[in-house]
This record gives sequence, C-alpha cells and structure tokens, in this order.
Amino acid sequence: MESVYRGCKLLSDKLNLQPRAGSGTWAQRMLIIAAVMLTPAVGCADAYLDALNSAAGGLEVDPAGEKVTAASKTGDAAPSSGGETLPAGMSKDGFERFLRKRFFGSFAFYEKLDKAGKNKVFKAYGSRPDMEYVREQIKRQYLSR
Repeated sequence: MESVYRGCKLLSDKLNLQPRAGSGTWAQRMLIIAAVMLTPAVGCADAYLDALNSAAGGLEVDPAGEKVTAASKTGDAAPSSGGETLPAGMSKDGFERFLRKRFFGSFAFYEKLDKAGKNKVFKAYGSRPDMEYVREQIKRQYLSR
C-alpha cells in the first residue's frame, strides 16, 4: 500500500498538482484522476461484452453433453473440446456451419480471413480432415494477412 501511495505522490508531483483553496485533499484529487482515467476502459469492456453476446447468439448447447459422431455432416452439432477428426466430404457451407457450432474460437478467426484464405483452409480440410491441422492452417492464414 505504501508503494501505491508513493507512486500516486510521484505522479502528483510530476504533474505539479498543488492544492488550491477549496480544491479538496490530495486523496480526493487522486480519486478524481483515477476515475477519469478508468472511464474509457469501462466503455471498452461493455463494447467487448456486447460483441461476445452477439457472436454467441446463434450457438446451441447440448444439455445431454453427448458427443457428435462423424456421421453428422450437416454441421448441426454441439460445441466440442477439440482433438477430433472432422467429418470428411462436407461442402464449404457445411464446413463453415460445423466450425461455427463445434469450434467457435477457430471459426471466429476463420471468419476474419479473406476469400482466398478461407479457400486455402477449406482445401486443407479437404486434404486432411483433422481439426488440429485445420486450426494450424487458420492460424497460418490469419497471421499472413
């Protein structure tokens, strides 16, 4: 606590915050400065949470917690923890639905790719329907944009 006090005092001295008549105590001034500095962060947190809520709006949760078999090629599956083989032979739309429902974190990055990057990831899926490999391809395309 003493180090926080020294840090605030140093900041106060550096900014030349000298008390004026009727301006309140040093602690009150620091409280006002802290409130002003934190206000933009609160606004950003709300925008971030709103974005998460809108993105998660279309997700479905499987209450039974059952695993989806590879026979489900429509993409209508519950979220998964990963480490799985993807169903082979899905169309690009089916692949994207499957990613969105089962691997939303990977889908969020996939969605930010341009058309060429998405096509490269889809081709990678076609050659090797392994989720770890597909994730690696999504990362590679995302970082190379």
